[in-house]
Amino acid sequence: MAFPDIGADGVLHSLNEGSRSGRVKNCFIRLDDKTDPPGVEIYFPERDDEDMWFLREIFDNNNIRRDRLLDSGARFSYEKKISPETVFKTIEQIARHFEEKYPRRAVLFYDRYSCGHLSEVTSIHVDDSLVFKYCQELRRDFVKNYLKVIFDGGGNVAKIYINTYDCGTLEYKNGVLEMHRWENEDEAQSVSYLSRRYTMRIQDGFVSGDDVKQTMIGTVRSSMEANTIAEQDRKRFDEALTFLETER
Repeated sequence: MAFPDIGADGVLHSLNEGSRSGRVKNCFIRLDDKTDPPGVEIYFPERDDEDMWFLREIFDNNNIRRDRLLDSGARFSYEKKISPETVFKTIEQIARHFEEKYPRRAVLFYDRYSCGHLSEVTSIHVDDSLVFKYCQELRRDFVKNYLKVIFDGGGNVAKIYINTYDCGTLEYKNGVLEMHRWENEDEAQSVSYLSRRYTMRIQDGFVSGDDVKQTMIGTVRSSMEANTIAEQDRKRFDEALTFLETER
């Protein structure tokens, strides 16, 4: 099955091959018929529990197989061969819901690509904000190193979030820097069954010190240097990390 193309204005075009993307209402769509079965990725400006129930109902009523949730969106495919027009009707139905619920917000652009083994880069343009994310997994769905940077409408660093498997987490927001460590083995053994199997961030386990911050930054930098990241994206990440290095 070949999907029709979606232009920036949400109009269907009669292309028969390749992967296409574009805006439909305030959502961003990626159509991919290079996979088997063909997939649809849809990204939303916001999403809450009520939206998830809405999506579940749409999927159940349209012979849709829910592949997985994505960061800021979802990917799905159909359980049987159907017409491209049916695909687009489903997309329009979903997009209409999010436009009516979040009329003042829109995903202007979305891109995601693999930059190495179990590593990917995501860029999102929502309203005036630019969001860049780098994620390296130790294994599927298990994060090893993660970096999220948000630039405001003026191009300034508004927020930075780092998650490293070896160290803990770092968050910079509104001029405030906060770091947490992971629990150690003794702490994990002293609590619940779930915690004994999944390392938890210690909510009161604040850590401080420039050496801790520099270690986290260095860990993420080393991870990114080992992967093939687009030059413009690499510059954005480097700009944010350089900014973070000088913040106290």
